[in-house]
Amino acid sequence: MFIRILVEILFLSVLLWGLVLMGRKYKKNGGLKKFSGLLLVLADIVGLLFLIFAFRQSLYSFRLPEGELHWTDQRPVKDSVKMCVPAAYSTPNGKILGQYLKDGKAYGDLRTDYGRASIKNNIFYADYRWHSGEGFQQHTLVLDSEPKHFRDKRYKVRRAIAKNSAGEAFLVQSHFPMTLNEFALKLSQNYTNALNLDMGHCGYGYCKWHNICVPLSFWTYMNVNEQTNWLIVK
Repeated sequence: MFIRILVEILFLSVLLWGLVLMGRKYKKNGGLKKFSGLLLVLADIVGLLFLIFAFRQSLYSFRLPEGELHWTDQRPVKDSVKMCVPAAYSTPNGKILGQYLKDGKAYGDLRTDYGRASIKNNIFYADYRWHSGEGFQQHTLVLDSEPKHFRDKRYKVRRAIAKNSAGEAFLVQSHFPMTLNEFALKLSQNYTNALNLDMGHCGYGYCKWHNICVPLSFWTYMNVNEQTNWLIVK
């Protein structure tokens, strides 16, 4: 995770420096310095394209922090949680897409094309029925070690919550854009069950590392106020 963040910062820094060199006015050797800036920008873009191609299906993961796993539609206070990621999709008008359960009561509209994610005893259950009174609807990516298949062919950065045969839960995210089918297939190689998580424009999330808040997706921070629900670890 930290390697990914460092790579993002490096590529962004090189790109910005190249653009600065290209945009400045120089008294001496202006043409050479502008050309150097252009080379930096081109090298940055080529390097990024190479990384995307070379690691196009690579994933990174980390085990969920110790604590209580919950789903909530109330924005958590950062000081009170160790991890926070958006769970179900949010509609443009600020509603939770699909059915969800709070304190055993059902809200929202049931989606027959989505699975059900139940939270019980600090673990999640990916299924097509409810296992507890707390949960939400999302795409089930892996069920009993079998990857699911989807008609969605779009390439996006993906995120999921997954568990292995020992019942250990992990947060898993792709380094670069990939399809849901590719993501599900890769997850099935290491996990018995996996649920998709919102990684669209509302995909900003974070985890705590030695009480330092580490963002999981820089580019979605500007839409953090549009989020409607979260998976958290207290």
